[in-house]
Amino acid sequence: NMTSPVRRVIGPGQSRPTTSHRFRRAPTPGHQAPLCRARYTVPGAADGAAGSISAAANVFPDLVAVVQQTAWVGRDASAAQTVLSAARSLLEAYPLQPATKAALADVAGLASTAVRPPQVELSPAQRAELRARLLVKLPEWRPCA
Repeated sequence: NMTSPVRRVIGPGQSRPTTSHRFRRAPTPGHQAPLCRARYTVPGAADGAAGSISAAANVFPDLVAVVQQTAWVGRDASAAQTVLSAARSLLEAYPLQPATKAALADVAGLASTAVRPPQVELSPAQRAELRARLLVKLPEWRPCA
């Protein structure tokens, strides 16, 4: 039954969850907290979002965690959100699923995996460009790493 609890999702131009941007999920007893999209992690977390939906979180979980934890305690997370948005934008410069899989292999050292059709792999040139951009940006985004 897909009419069970609805998790609201913060979407473009919104600072609070609304019913216009939501998705249904299987019931989880006692858990009604909204989720937000990665670009809206700061306002979402400030509004009590339990987490965010983000392809970038697969590659940069630490960046997402900093944004969420900073916002959850009521501190200004705008600088952390800027870093997270830049990381997401780097991935979005390419087809997102193949770029995420390539970045996971390069950043996390995971084995390369193929994307499923209709997605197509990054070209060797795209893969090399993404890898080079990550090498430049990661020290800036993760100065202690």
